[in-house]
Amino acid sequence: MKTGQLTILVVLCLIFVMGEMALAPDAHGMPNFARKYNMSCGGCHMPVPRLNEFGYQFRAAGYRMPDGIGKEETSKDMGDYFTARTQIRYDRRQTKAALTGVKTNKSEQTLHEVTLYPITGAYAKNFSSMIEMS
Repeated sequence: MKTGQLTILVVLCLIFVMGEMALAPDAHGMPNFARKYNMSCGGCHMPVPRLNEFGYQFRAAGYRMPDGIGKEETSKDMGDYFTARTQIRYDRRQTKAALTGVKTNKSEQTLHEVTLYPITGAYAKNFSSMIEMS
């Protein structure tokens, strides 16, 4: 593959990824818990990111179902214990000069944070962890 073709491919991939991120809804929950327990975000949050009563019980129980305290965790899927999130912000401003009538457009996309949550959740019989790396 020639350098020009590779550059075009990289630019198209970046445009696709940025488009997907721009269209993604704002989410604050941790999808590993939703996957593991086959629940929606509304099971623990109402509205997101606020925890409802069950969400507080889930957190107090060590990120396991409250009735599962002291029971062996059966999940062997590593996706239930690892997750990540990014925070991206897009700003667009348009100004118009009062005297000249000249319009100015400015847009900016900012990567605020990348956060990893390795080994997060309940495992074994009586253990759980919540590790956050930003």
